[in-house]
Amino acid sequence: MSRLPLGLLTALLLVAAGIAAGAASGASRIVPCDETIGVSDFPGPDTTVVAGAVALPREPLLSVNRSNEPGWPYVRKLGLVVAGRARVEVSVPPGERAKVAITWGSRPDAYASIVIEGCRSLRGVGRVDAGGVRLRRSSACVPVRFRVGRLSATVRLGIGRAC
Repeated sequence: MSRLPLGLLTALLLVAAGIAAGAASGASRIVPCDETIGVSDFPGPDTTVVAGAVALPREPLLSVNRSNEPGWPYVRKLGLVVAGRARVEVSVPPGERAKVAITWGSRPDAYASIVIEGCRSLRGVGRVDAGGVRLRRSSACVPVRFRVGRLSATVRLGIGRAC
């Protein structure tokens, strides 16, 4: 096993810290229709509809997994079901971004905000997107803002515990 020079090791650690801080700095992305993992009835059983177009589970999300994502040691997987044609903006409030990040779509990276594109081809069904919430600690009461057109709502998701 070879040793890395101290300067190179320091640079790699700084890059990793910068990547991990991406959500804290306001990183965002657009999730296109081709990243959907399937379709579902909308809203579906045991869900609450938020901002008129997002179906979320009613119960706290008590199980949390360890993550390999640099800087985000915990993750709660959470598929979103979005009314097929709706364009949804999902974001973590600025004051929470050092503690919480979100990820939906085919990229596992952590973000402060995500836009889930509406899919014109989906009428009368929900679009299912894989993803979830990343945490610095094993549990949190996470505020997540959902905006669909003029409607918006901030929901507190119990991750690893009830809110």
